[in-house]
Amino acid sequence: MFTGSLRGRLLWWLLLPLAAFVSISGVISYRFAQTTADLVQDNALLSSMRRAILLMEQHIGQPLSLSELAHRLEMSVRQIERANSGANPPATHHGSPTPTLERG
Repeated sequence: MFTGSLRGRLLWWLLLPLAAFVSISGVISYRFAQTTADLVQDNALLSSMRRAILLMEQHIGQPLSLSELAHRLEMSVRQIERANSGANPPATHHGSPTPTLERG
């Protein structure tokens, strides 16, 4: 295409590395943004689950229903169910296992 003129060869000599740099930079930026978004979401979910555990511990004698717990945490029932679906829930700060949530 531009192989005959000096201008054309210089253009290709500059465009190809620049295009490669922009592409690689875009991929790297996307991955960093995705990692940051995942960390923010994980921290928000962890904070919500800590509040859920605290609420359940405070109401151990008269357990809250899942819908009441969701309402107090300003979350949906589905969000709580998905957060509680891990195979091995972490222990609370008292060393007792995390209570399993049931619909009520």
